[in-house]
Amino acid sequence: MTDCSLCPALCASRRQIVQFTSSTGGILAIGEAPGREEDLAGEGFVGSAGQKLDALFLEHGITREQYGRANVVKCRPEGNRRPVRAEIDRCLPNLAEFLLEMSPRVIVAVGAWPTKALYGPGLLNVRITESRASNGRPSLDSAHPALREVVSP
Repeated sequence: MTDCSLCPALCASRRQIVQFTSSTGGILAIGEAPGREEDLAGEGFVGSAGQKLDALFLEHGITREQYGRANVVKCRPEGNRRPVRAEIDRCLPNLAEFLLEMSPRVIVAVGAWPTKALYGPGLLNVRITESRASNGRPSLDSAHPALREVVSP
C-alpha cells in the first residue's frame, strides 16, 4: 500500500505510510501505531522501542531478519496519540490481509492495544503476558518494550 485517505486525521499528520515487513523466521510482532522514527523511515520498530524489541528478541537468538513487523494502523497519529477505534477499524483489513499473506507461525502482540485489536475489546481484565492462539497460531502478548528496561543476560 502506497497511498490511503481513509483516515483524514492520520493522513494529515503522517509523512508516509509505514510498510509491514515479512520475516525469514515466521514470527510477526504487531505494534499499536508507528512513531516519529517509523514515520520518517517508512519501516516499523526502528525507534528506541524497536531497538529494545530487537534486543529482547536477540536474547532468545532471534535476529531482526527473523521477525516481521506490523502495526494495527499504518500511519503515525499526530503527537503519537493512540489511534481511535474508527482508525483501527479502517486499517485492520490491511493487517488481516498481511497476516494471510505472511502466514506467521507465531504472532507477538506488542502492548495492550494490539492485543485488544487482535482479540477484541473484551480483554480489559486479561493479562497481556498470557499465551493464546490466533487462528490456530501461537500468540504471545507482551508489554510494550518502551515500558521495559533491556537487561543484558
